[in-house]
Amino acid sequence: MLFALCVTILAGLCTGLGGIMVLFIKNPNVGLLGISNSFAAGVMLAVSLGDMLPRSIAGYEAYMPPFMRAVAVFTLVGLGMVCGFLLGRCVPEPDLTQVDDARVRAMRSGIVTALTIILHNLPEGVLTMFTSYTAAQTSGAFILAVALHNIPEGLAVAVPIYYATNSKGKGVGLAFASGMAEPLGAILAFALLRPFFTAAFLNGVLLFIAGVMCWISIGELIPAALQNSKPAQAIGGLAMGILIMCIGISIL
Repeated sequence: MLFALCVTILAGLCTGLGGIMVLFIKNPNVGLLGISNSFAAGVMLAVSLGDMLPRSIAGYEAYMPPFMRAVAVFTLVGLGMVCGFLLGRCVPEPDLTQVDDARVRAMRSGIVTALTIILHNLPEGVLTMFTSYTAAQTSGAFILAVALHNIPEGLAVAVPIYYATNSKGKGVGLAFASGMAEPLGAILAFALLRPFFTAAFLNGVLLFIAGVMCWISIGELIPAALQNSKPAQAIGGLAMGILIMCIGISIL
């Protein structure tokens, strides 16, 4: 169990490692902010649609007929989208009367991204810890994949916070904090949810979080990217996020 917990903490720290990359960015501008918004959207869409959704559907195939499986997926992803909408509404809209409203929008974007990644990291921490605990000899590829895809997640959190506050430390700090949701999720699941920890429960959580991530990507991050950068830059950032996440997903 100690080995599994240490591995989970290490995977979470990789999110902070991604945040450290902002130390090499000088004088961030609005264009870079837009690219980081679309990059974060690409990361979330790739993870939710390319990893979490197919993994959950495959898990349901063992004991659910196709129609019930479709209903479960539709319902849980839909509930996640509703939650994503409410999450976006909970973070105040920027006051456009302020002198530098771009920084205010950046702060909102960074907070929404961090909250979404924290939600994603909670069940991912459970998966990482469970895999390490039950298959310590064969979990290397899975752990490596989790670590690799946590790095761009940290960068996606840190860049808008750095732009909004002009503080690299705050960007890196929030990236580390969102990464620490991974071991926190594992510890809470082990301590509080162990009696309810079943494959069906975990599949449902993953589908719900996938819905949250899809909504935040499409409803929050992509519009912000188009507002802060040229369309070609926004599309390039989106493609970059998807392609980088494909590396980690392909190893899983």
